Amino acid sequence: MISWPEPSVWLMDEMTELSTGGERSLHPLMSTKLFGHDDSEQEILSAILDNRLPHAWLICGARGIGKATLAWRAVKFLFMHHQHRQDGVAPTSLETPGDHPVVRGVKARTETTVMCIGHAPDADKGLITVDEVRRLKSLSGLTAADDKPLAAVIDSADDLNPSSANVLLKLLEEPQDNSVFFLVCNNPARLLPTIRANSDAIIAAPGTSCRAQIHDAGFAAQHPVEIVLDALTH
Repeated sequence: MISWPEPSVWLMDEMTELSTGGERSLHPLMSTKLFGHDDSEQEILSAILDNRLPHAWLICGARGIGKATLAWRAVKFLFMHHQHRQDGVAPTSLETPGDHPVVRGVKARTETTVMCIGHAPDADKGLITVDEVRRLKSLSGLTAADDKPLAAVIDSADDLNPSSANVLLKLLEEPQDNSVFFLVCNNPARLLPTIRANSDAIIAAPGTSCRAQIHDAGFAAQHPVEIVLDALTH
């Protein structure tokens, strides 16, 4: 059985603090809404439905626009689609019902073939350590029953230190069947060129996901454009 990271590593509870304004937002895994990324979502959706999903997606874009939310939407849809393929009914988005057993399993961290890699509590200089990435070896060593997907979200990949980046590169170069890595990345220039070369890239367009997640949590918030507009007109 895969050992998930302790909640303090990547999910304190279902809420995390936004870096600006002290507002609270749903963790991307728990978020149910995503706006402004239709093209990126359709690209992933088509790859899943056509059974041509690459072993690694590099999801790039500015911090806070919903890249991790997109990655987790893809993971939840991938596992649900694997268990319940609908003949003749083509999904039009990565939307998944929150009460679906597979989706509940991913969100509750009981799905043993899903893993999240992030910062350890004592990570040096905010970087993802080699020990964190080495946990992926247990995932890549699995032989999933019934061709079940093996999925990992690395958030964010540009925070890998040199040693952990090399461990990840080895896994990308020799991927396990049915495995897929979603590399959330704020600054692709900080990645090893060989990691970029081993990943299919998605350039995530600026969206409004942070605002949607705040509303999910029951807090009012303004989109950054609205904040600037208010400052100019008042």
